[in-house]
Amino acid sequence: MTTSVQDDAECLRAFVQRRDESAFRQLVERYGKIVYSAAHRQARDPQTAEDITQAVFIVLIRKAAAIKPETLPGWLVKTTYLVARAAHREQMRRTRRESIAAGAWPFMGEASPDSDWLEMSPLLDEALCRLSAKDRNVICLRFLEEMTIREVAVALGTTERAASKRLERAIARLRRDFAARGVTIAGAALAAALSTRATQPCPPGLLEAIAAKALGASHGAAAASGASALAKGIILMASAKKAAIAAAIILLLLVTASTVFVLKSSQSDSDQTPAASENGRAAPVTAIPVSDRIKVGIYLSDYTANGPHWITSNYGWSDQLIPVRALRDPSIELIPVVEPETATRPELARLLSINFPHKTPIDGSNPEDLEKLEVLVAQAAHNVPWNVQQAVLRAVHDGVGFLNRGFMTVTPGYTSVYASLSGMEDVSYGWSNNYMRLKCEIVGDHPLLGDLAGQKGKTIMTDLAGPVGVARGIPLIRVSDMQNVTLHGGQKAEAGQYMYPFLLSQYGRGRIMVFAFAHYKVPPVLDNANHGRFYIHCVQWLAGRPLN
Repeated sequence: MTTSVQDDAECLRAFVQRRDESAFRQLVERYGKIVYSAAHRQARDPQTAEDITQAVFIVLIRKAAAIKPETLPGWLVKTTYLVARAAHREQMRRTRRESIAAGAWPFMGEASPDSDWLEMSPLLDEALCRLSAKDRNVICLRFLEEMTIREVAVALGTTERAASKRLERAIARLRRDFAARGVTIAGAALAAALSTRATQPCPPGLLEAIAAKALGASHGAAAASGASALAKGIILMASAKKAAIAAAIILLLLVTASTVFVLKSSQSDSDQTPAASENGRAAPVTAIPVSDRIKVGIYLSDYTANGPHWITSNYGWSDQLIPVRALRDPSIELIPVVEPETATRPELARLLSINFPHKTPIDGSNPEDLEKLEVLVAQAAHNVPWNVQQAVLRAVHDGVGFLNRGFMTVTPGYTSVYASLSGMEDVSYGWSNNYMRLKCEIVGDHPLLGDLAGQKGKTIMTDLAGPVGVARGIPLIRVSDMQNVTLHGGQKAEAGQYMYPFLLSQYGRGRIMVFAFAHYKVPPVLDNANHGRFYIHCVQWLAGRPLN
């Protein structure tokens, strides 16, 4: 498909100046597949993707006069991401109860030739938004509009050599963005995935219908369900952002003026201030705003700590609180998550006051409260009530990251929940015989392996206990000698079943990480490979934040 900036400029000018609807239809025909493909990547639902696509073109109608023709492809991709993000929560609330009833909760899928794309696709549009306008546009021209390098050069008004260099730099920056979020992919593989998977055909007749409905909405006619409201929300958000920026500038000027006055008035006293360091310079003070900290919920199961004797004799509060000590970091805000009507029980109330001072516990059976978190950590929780299981299931499906280090129940019907949140099929629970150390092999390549990344085939020894099954996620470490693993009930693993000490998966939009390390402690080999920040890196990955 060959599209020039001049064509976009003519169409935009014709629509803005003369309200030429045929010019607008040309833009929909030209870019509809790109917008629909990005919408489908985010929504993973054809009807929602259609609503998002229509909303994007309604926004284009309202904003056409302010858009520079040379930035139009990148603007459409960014606007699609923003509209899809706004649509996500509403769409999930509308469908999740039906999904639970039907059992239609998707796994990420096991590692396959498409595993790069499975990890990359949910992050692609957000990563494109973080690129500069120039980098985003060259990616869009080359891969989304399917131009040759020569056509890209013509569209950008530059030489083929310069266009090729710009594309290489943009791909490199996109790769760095993915790597910071735990997805490692070679430049050639990234380019190949974008070339073959980034766009998909629109349903027949969709673009014509979208153009007609978007134009109708601009004249006051009713748009498709949800599309007009989505477009209005994005337009209002943009207006609010501009107002906030203007207010911030005014506030900054006022604060600057006040600061200058205070500094001048206190200059005479500054010589009497004691030095904060040996060289007389004050030590820098760094503080992370509360709004920027990763909100991490720590699930505390009173039903486990005070449940049946066979559980309480093996699992107590000390095991559940290990993540609290490991996640004490300025970049993380820890919030307790408790089971209904347990926060006032004396022992738990005492632990809450010590480990989470001034924090109000979240009700683990309330999915709306859980969705306020970015990550939920569940460790040594072996008697989880059914209503908490369902709430966690919903929250993870809606995008909350889940660190699963022992989250199960003894109630009937637990198997489907256990499988969904462990990234496996045919799942059971197992442990190394007599808790002996087992030989494990690194089978994946991921930044969370730290210094062990890129060392597939390397053997490590550790003692294990956790889920055993057929992986439907991305295993990073796998047990080699399964003959020394005993399953619940005294059985042995069947062919194809493995214990994975370290497994990444996804459930709906939520990332999942599964540990199977015995005694609920991370092996020193992994913590050392992450320079003592393994747990923190895990939380950063689950939250979709850069690994720092």
